[in-house]
Amino acid sequence: MSKLFYHPTIKLLKISILLLLFLGGDFGSNNNNNNYVEAFKVPFRVKDVLPVLPHQISWPVMNNLHSAVDLLPYFVGSVSPDNGTLQWKGACFYDNEARLDFTLADPDHDPALGGGLLRLKTSAAHSWTCMDLYVFATPYRVTWDYYFSAREHSLKFDSWEESAEMEYVKEHGVSVFLMPSGMLGTLLSLIDVLPLFSNTLWGQNANLAFLTKHMGATFEKRPQPWRSTINPDDVHSGDFLAVSKIRGRWGGFETLEKWVTGAFAGHTAVCLKDELGNLWVGESGHENEKGEEIIVVIPWEEWWELSLKDSSNPQIALLPLHPDVRAKFNSTAAWEYARSMSGKPYGYHNMIFSWIDTIADNYPPPLDAHLSVGLLLVVVFSVASSVMDSRLHAYGRVLSGCICIFAYCAVAFELKAVISVMSMWTRVQPAYAANMWNEALNKRLETEDLDLYGILGETERRGIAFDELLAVPERDEWVYSDGQSTTCVAFILAMYKAAGVFGPVSSSVQVTEFTIRDAYMLKIFENNHTRLPSWCKNGNGQLPICQILGEYRMELPEYNSIEPYANMNENCPSLPPFYDRPIQCQISTVDSSYGGENKFSVCRRYPARFASSSAAALQSSSSSGFFSWLTGEKSKSVPPLDFPLLGVELPSTLPDYVEPGVTKITTLGNGLRIASETSPNPAASIGLYVDCGSIYESPATFGATHLLERMAFKSTRNRSHLRVVREVEAIGGSVQSSASREQMGYTYDALKTYLPEMVELLIDCVRNPVFLDWEFNEQLQKVKAEISEASKNPQGLLFEAIHSVGFSGALANPLLAPESSIDRLNSSLLEEFVAENYSARRMVLAASGVEHEELVAISEPLLSDLPDKKSPGEPESVYTGGDFRCQAESGDQQTHFALAFGLKGGWHDVKEAMTLTVLQILMGGGGSFSAGGPGKGMYSRLYQRVLNQYHKVQSFSAFSHIYNNSAIFGIQATTDSDFASSAIKLAARELTEIASPGAVDPVQLQRAKQSTKSAILMNLESRVVASEDIGRQILMYNKRKPLGDFLKAIDEVTLQDITQISQKLISSPLTMASYGEVINVPTYDTICSMFKSK
Repeated sequence: MSKLFYHPTIKLLKISILLLLFLGGDFGSNNNNNNYVEAFKVPFRVKDVLPVLPHQISWPVMNNLHSAVDLLPYFVGSVSPDNGTLQWKGACFYDNEARLDFTLADPDHDPALGGGLLRLKTSAAHSWTCMDLYVFATPYRVTWDYYFSAREHSLKFDSWEESAEMEYVKEHGVSVFLMPSGMLGTLLSLIDVLPLFSNTLWGQNANLAFLTKHMGATFEKRPQPWRSTINPDDVHSGDFLAVSKIRGRWGGFETLEKWVTGAFAGHTAVCLKDELGNLWVGESGHENEKGEEIIVVIPWEEWWELSLKDSSNPQIALLPLHPDVRAKFNSTAAWEYARSMSGKPYGYHNMIFSWIDTIADNYPPPLDAHLSVGLLLVVVFSVASSVMDSRLHAYGRVLSGCICIFAYCAVAFELKAVISVMSMWTRVQPAYAANMWNEALNKRLETEDLDLYGILGETERRGIAFDELLAVPERDEWVYSDGQSTTCVAFILAMYKAAGVFGPVSSSVQVTEFTIRDAYMLKIFENNHTRLPSWCKNGNGQLPICQILGEYRMELPEYNSIEPYANMNENCPSLPPFYDRPIQCQISTVDSSYGGENKFSVCRRYPARFASSSAAALQSSSSSGFFSWLTGEKSKSVPPLDFPLLGVELPSTLPDYVEPGVTKITTLGNGLRIASETSPNPAASIGLYVDCGSIYESPATFGATHLLERMAFKSTRNRSHLRVVREVEAIGGSVQSSASREQMGYTYDALKTYLPEMVELLIDCVRNPVFLDWEFNEQLQKVKAEISEASKNPQGLLFEAIHSVGFSGALANPLLAPESSIDRLNSSLLEEFVAENYSARRMVLAASGVEHEELVAISEPLLSDLPDKKSPGEPESVYTGGDFRCQAESGDQQTHFALAFGLKGGWHDVKEAMTLTVLQILMGGGGSFSAGGPGKGMYSRLYQRVLNQYHKVQSFSAFSHIYNNSAIFGIQATTDSDFASSAIKLAARELTEIASPGAVDPVQLQRAKQSTKSAILMNLESRVVASEDIGRQILMYNKRKPLGDFLKAIDEVTLQDITQISQKLISSPLTMASYGEVINVPTYDTICSMFKSK
């Protein structure tokens, strides 16, 4: 038996208990003697007097009769002047009732506030040796009392502390909590958990027993304590150090921390190497000579020596990064981040809130295996003597833990005691209150400098429940009064972010939301124990980790098991003892009744895709009011419209570089490809792209592509057109189709949470169209009307003409259905065209803004049976040049013309394609009535040299059409008919001069290159464009080329490249097209001569 039980304090405690049993504070009062008679009529229970027996007899018995659950209070109710009498059954007295009366204030207090008298009547005791212990709370105070005799007791409130407390008590009353095991059981249970903080073998065994019982931990003791002989050359920057302390004040605190978070380690550090290869350790929570908890970067030898001397008996494991992760780990960025944080304080601000992810599913339930407020009392008592001295910071993390334990008891307390204890600490230690929760709560409310009571008032005014406020995710970018706030593990993971470990999801991961368990579960560590250094394996058997110090074999369940994902760990449950959570979990809060009184959690298999991950989405229709955490009531107030939504952040300044999302591709057995990239946007765009366009038409099917575009999203074998429209509108989506000469595209844009519905409808519309006669005829009439209106779109007519006369072969096929062929088209012909061309190998399902695995899981069953036909190959096209001119019948007095030249290569020659694109931007142009301005091409050559000089020119611009294997480039213009000849000469001049060496200066070229890159990047910010880019590139290249390849090709364009490609263009046959008043248009040969003479 430990000598602790012979300590005078314990003897004094026994004597006190004995006095309480036989004297009791209540016996000195003037009471009706019948009350005492009643007390002595009840049975005598031996266990109630065990404490006064010799400890050799009493202790083994009491240790079995009482447990930590006896420290868990429960809420009896609230008593106020207006709610009459409160009645309940107690632990000792079975019949109890209470009422509250307002009284005048004592002379020493403000008479305007008054006071109160709580009368509590106890009766029907089950034993004359028992007593009940109560806690009474308002938001402004916590007090307690015990009752031994059956009679009416009184608790006097001399004065309400301020008017807010008085008003609160009038409306909600005083909350009453009962300790279920009574006074003696509570004291005995309190003694039972004291060993957790003892720096003795007794304390160590208590911690091990606690973790074994309440977490299922196993502690396999080694024959001899293990200590590795470490070779620093085998340790690398980023290697993780997991530490588990098992005795003393830190051991006791970490035990509680492990229990509430599910982590099998209680502290962390990280290895770093400087540019000379020296090994260092970065650590948040290092105690300096002033007793302050700070971030440090210290030499390995110093850290290791401190660990060996640590009286808390640490067990330490080194978790090396996986070789693939290490290869992309930016050691320089990691070192710079760690050094920039050195000397800054430990992350008190986010310590509590990083653990609380949900409204209810992170708090341990009140089972007999779990602890409660008593554990907090133990922690507080164990450090109370130190809190008041000059070394407050040395106990900051312990005190943070106190509050954390209280927070994790919120289910049992229904948040009533949590706020009361916060209130108590606010009054006792205002500096700690501000440090540990006030600033963090202000961040969540987007307010400044509100104290706890101001915060509660603000939540009431906005209609926000306090428990919802606690669950708002922490943000890495939040800066507190003493800088960024990082706990030991958040410091390491923030460094990982800086070093690029999180890759494409880095911007959407808040590392201040991670617990230690979350960190070591990341799938970034070494997974092959044979690759661990030899000094790791000695004495470790087949441990998947490298334990370097410890008396026991360490275990880290679920180690290295979860790939990083967007918004991870922001809304995840963690209930002991199993700590189960869904993969990539997000929690939605659902009201189970109209009043929203009962809330339960719903876990989704797939991650939440939009606002469900924000605090705003967690608000029920009837949010809790100011004091509802204490009364269980609901407020009728709703958030005012002039306040921003809780948890919805204003956009922060974008970093200089954001790593692009990775495009993932899956090829099904039939050859169909599914490709996607993720994005943080709440919406997604999906598209089904087909290697089929007008180039695959024959004279018998001219116009089929045009009509297919029109017939998209009409009736299918499974849906009517009306149903298609209604289903799209029901989810707020939009659909569209696009036909081009080489490809067809069908796209669907909507909120990403509707991905299954989007995919199913899109595939149904593409795979199963029925081409109903009445729908076909309706669209056929619209196509005829479109053709008849072609004269109103001269530009489109000219581009059609350029293709029809400029090419021989497939690219000469009309994209718009020609009048000569339109009457031959019918629904059967479309069905045959689709059956022939819409095969699996010629299709790509592409998406932007979705998880690839989810997209594949949904779409594969719908596409895997699509026929696998051999692709016929792209029909040949040869650029020949030619002349087209058409006199308008509408009396159009303007002349519209285009001059074009051909080029081989197309998109298969990326360098030449990007050079051609830069050339188009360089030449630029536009309309004479353009609003103009910087960035709108006003400094391009055609604007400065033509549009600004010749007022009869209405429009003048360069164009290009780039296809898989060829391209055309030229100038399109509109001018007064009497100026047509001059305008054509101007076009010829510009095309020939750009081909002359020295015609372009470096400034003009650089401006054009920058504009080209800007246009590409801005277009790809659209999820619809991104989805189309994925689909069309995979159809062309069978992969998606990195964006950097295209940007690099642009950067590499030189003045010589511009000259050479321009010369190559004008050396090819000319294609000339004109429409409108063409009488003044020179002959084809005359125009050709303008280029040959140069």
